[in-house]
Amino acid sequence: MKIIIISSYSYIAAVIGAGFASGQEIMCYFVRFGRYGFLGILCFAIVFAIFSFSVIYTCKLLNISTFDGFLCIFPRGTLRTVVKYSIGIFSFAVYAVMISAVGGIGAMVTPLSQPICSLICASLCALLLCRGADGVFNINGVLGVILTIGIIACCMYILRYREYHTFSQAASAISDSYVYSGYNLISLTPVMAVLGAQLSSGRAAAAVSTISATALFIMTALMYTVLSIYAHKIDLGEFPMLTLAYRQNPILGALYYIMLAGSILTTLLSSGGSITESFGFDKKPFPVFMVTAIAYLLSGAGFGRLVNTAYRFCGIAGAFLLTVITIFCIRAIITTVKEKYL
Repeated sequence: MKIIIISSYSYIAAVIGAGFASGQEIMCYFVRFGRYGFLGILCFAIVFAIFSFSVIYTCKLLNISTFDGFLCIFPRGTLRTVVKYSIGIFSFAVYAVMISAVGGIGAMVTPLSQPICSLICASLCALLLCRGADGVFNINGVLGVILTIGIIACCMYILRYREYHTFSQAASAISDSYVYSGYNLISLTPVMAVLGAQLSSGRAAAAVSTISATALFIMTALMYTVLSIYAHKIDLGEFPMLTLAYRQNPILGALYYIMLAGSILTTLLSSGGSITESFGFDKKPFPVFMVTAIAYLLSGAGFGRLVNTAYRFCGIAGAFLLTVITIFCIRAIITTVKEKYL
């Protein structure tokens, strides 16, 4: 049971980054579609459950414990290379966005400038990644539980004093949710590959997928509801949920600030770990610091701009890649089951 909880919330922690916890992604991918955005949230949760179960169960069934091992389900040649390096590039995009987010929230509460805050964070993260990706992934399990409870509690507190508001718009909400799933889940693949083999059975894999998908659905739906009330009525800034938390009272704002910082840390470390797994940089200081330096330079574009441009581009390509990975995982599962039982 312990490993199921740790794995479930490690995956959640990897998804709950600055874009999600701040509300920026919820505004971009769901709130703008009005009441139809809820369909997108439902689609996102279902895609997350199917994709995570496919990857985790494949790793369990084939006794895979590394990302390189997971890549063996793809034919040798171009496809395997494209999958491997695409995941690394997507993880890099998330890494750069998280560094930018640290600069933004750091500058809000310290006398330091945004570039300096981003630089300090990038340097510390690179040092942690030099110690290896395994420890990084396990830390996220504990933080994931705290962040999930905190975000849900904050949304419930805000909704307690506000009425639900409904708006309008349809089908593109579902396609956008698939795009959103694309960049979020593709960079998560190495995390699933590393932790998936630790599960004891297929039921455990199903439990992890269900728990994490349900928790994400609840959080996303609550944040969507809160942000829909205030969207286009007040200036929500680059960190909408943080803005609303401070509007309620300073204590709630300070608590949400801490959760936002924690969510950035978990996703920053997860994406960094995924980069080292994808490119073979694990415990290699020079390439880790080089990648971090490039990500730091890109982070200067600004958090909001990166979420709305880099993420959207990666999401479109990621949605296609997500489909390919899921198909090959299902194919590997069917082939293995046939060989074992038929």
